[in-house]
Amino acid sequence: MIIDDVSLTDLQFSREFMMAIEMKQVEQQNSEKEKFNVQRMQYEVKANILKAEGDAEAAKIISDAIMQYGPGIVAMKKIEAAENIARELQGSRNVTFIHGGNTMNMLKI
Repeated sequence: MIIDDVSLTDLQFSREFMMAIEMKQVEQQNSEKEKFNVQRMQYEVKANILKAEGDAEAAKIISDAIMQYGPGIVAMKKIEAAENIARELQGSRNVTFIHGGNTMNMLKI
């Protein structure tokens, strides 16, 4: 007699075996989550390094410009910053602008 095919029906595993499988799956998911967190943190570190390098380069460029052209660039940056602040505050209903006086004194230019 040669058996060609077997069909198993109503196969049940013990509760301990099922719990062990479930625990293994949970551990695998936690492991994958930790791998993802490590990768995310590595990307954040790289991004922070690149940002710091960019900030350092910008500071060097500004420093060189001050040395070459004088403090006018600082005054220009103050004006740009004041314009950005005013633009942001302009949209607020709780802020009122009062016209008058020399606004350049506020910037200490």
